[in-house]
Amino acid sequence: MRYLKQIILLQLLLTITIIAQKKNFTMEDVVFNSKTTLAPTTLKNLQWIPNEYSYSYVEKIDNNDEVLIKGHATSGMREEIISLNNLSENILNYS
Repeated sequence: MRYLKQIILLQLLLTITIIAQKKNFTMEDVVFNSKTTLAPTTLKNLQWIPNEYSYSYVEKIDNNDEVLIKGHATSGMREEIISLNNLSENILNYS
């Protein structure tokens, strides 16, 4: 019975691996897109929040505004803390 479970698990892993490898890259894709569409996304100003299982980073949104994002490492949830435009307005209104 244990041997059968191992075979089924191995077959499942091999099937998933084969299905995931359907995209073939041309030499042009690799050379010209290696720093754009093929590059992994980076998180700007990534920092761990002390004494929490959370992190923060800055993300650029559509209208050229930047937003401070707080992510929770355990649940994967993200929340928007404040945008740069809102922060600027609050500082101007404070004085």
